Amino acid sequence: MKKLSTLFLMAFVALTISAQQATLTEVWHNSTRSTATDLGGTFLEGSAPSWMGSTTERGMVMANGKMYVASRNGDNNILVLDGATGNLLQTLALPADPVSGGVFAVNSIDATASGNLIIGNLAGNTQSTDEVSGDPNGHFKAYYVELNASKDGIVNVTNIVNWHNVGDTDNPGFRMGDGIAFYGDMEAGTTGYLVVAPAGTNYIVRWNFNEGAATTTDIFKVKDVDGTPVNFATAPQLEPVSNDLVIVDGNNMFPIAYDMSSADATALETVASFSGAVTPQTSNLNGVAYFEFKGRYFMVCVTNYWNDGIVGVPINSFEAFEFTDGDWAQATSLGFLPADGLSATTATKNVSFAYPCAAEVLADKVMIGVLSANMGAAVYELTISEATAIGDTEESTVDMYPNPATDYLKFTAEMAEVQVYDLAGKLVKKAYSVKEISVADLGGIYLVKGIDAKGNGFNKKLIVK
Repeated sequence: MKKLSTLFLMAFVALTISAQQATLTEVWHNSTRSTATDLGGTFLEGSAPSWMGSTTERGMVMANGKMYVASRNGDNNILVLDGATGNLLQTLALPADPVSGGVFAVNSIDATASGNLIIGNLAGNTQSTDEVSGDPNGHFKAYYVELNASKDGIVNVTNIVNWHNVGDTDNPGFRMGDGIAFYGDMEAGTTGYLVVAPAGTNYIVRWNFNEGAATTTDIFKVKDVDGTPVNFATAPQLEPVSNDLVIVDGNNMFPIAYDMSSADATALETVASFSGAVTPQTSNLNGVAYFEFKGRYFMVCVTNYWNDGIVGVPINSFEAFEFTDGDWAQATSLGFLPADGLSATTATKNVSFAYPCAAEVLADKVMIGVLSANMGAAVYELTISEATAIGDTEESTVDMYPNPATDYLKFTAEMAEVQVYDLAGKLVKKAYSVKEISVADLGGIYLVKGIDAKGNGFNKKLIVK
């Protein structure tokens, strides 16, 4: 399995690199999760945000310091929430001309690189035709929503995709628009693409754009995994990573990255998947955000729905992961979002199985939004501390042993963070809150950098036999 990071420019990790802790901080949380209890101490279900209807909000994106939510609660709207407070700033009404058609005219949303928006409808069957005229009436539609300078008002709405495949004998009629994703931009001098994974299939459909105009449409199929046919099932969600790479999170599967430049368009290569010991808690739902921040690689994805049978895992929650050296097999969990889930009980359910999450990468932090229909939403900040450089701290009194080591490297006290580098400066292991790490798969001379619970650090040579 390839590391996703090998397909990008990877920052060189020198032996003098600082040990830096990734930290998640809740900014706001507005959901049915309640702190009220009955006389027996059982939490009671609270109320969803006032702007949220009954499964009418299934799409969300973070951009311009705001959370934009696609809503069909009453009318077809874009709800603009303050990313710092969660307050509803604006309700942007989408015009009936051109926004119309489909099972729902507005269902999903994403943002361009310049902070404008892309809206997708929900098409139930793209090979549907009118019973009388025989004309196609199952179009998947997408719209480019150009915003004003403050990104809280609509300047123009343009229909950019109006697609069906009536008469296509090679591919079936698709249910499209449960989730959309856009990569690139629509401005002059730019290119981009819109990508959708039709529900209940192993297909990926991509529309390519040049300076805001659609050029070509590509239809891909993912290859089987270990001989078992892939089925994205209910409400698959997507996250573009590059011009060729896209992550799909489908019902009954963990997120998987596919290479759309594969030689065979009917059997896209799997580039990365959760194949190690650390994975999301359950695969029965969809929502994924992937990003690079300060040379490190992260994913946020929905990890549990209304299943209260997983001990220690909050219901209706997301989970943040970091991938050591971009390798999904070396995933580390950074914790649940929210820490207590988006609901207090299993009484309210999100039967759409769409749990959108999104990340806006800024210079000093990443703004992460999570949303569940019927439940609510929350925003978190991910930061990487600049104050934990080992050279800037006092020398830790914690020691490590045995050295030379064979199977495990142990520490005399719990370490907040441990990083192991080879002599080429490559990070080969990383762990948080540990008293020992396995080195059975290593051999040779390494540099161990550690931060103890007091924030003090050490920098020591390790020999593994």
